[in-house]
Amino acid sequence: MSEYPFLAPWADGLQSRLATVLDEERRAFAALVQPIRLLEAAAVRILPEPKFSADPGLAALGAEAE
Repeated sequence: MSEYPFLAPWADGLQSRLATVLDEERRAFAALVQPIRLLEAAAVRILPEPKFSADPGLAALGAEAE
């Protein structure tokens, strides 16, 4: 800005609005990232392999599902 001081009034308003929007987006993202969810996601890797039933009646798509 020091090279183009005549642009300062125009750029200051834009920079201020951009900083406000970025801060709102950062806060929204931070609200989504919860430590317990990160811990659960990390724990999934060490869980044992699930054992599925061979009974076709328990299949989500019915007895005809392969």
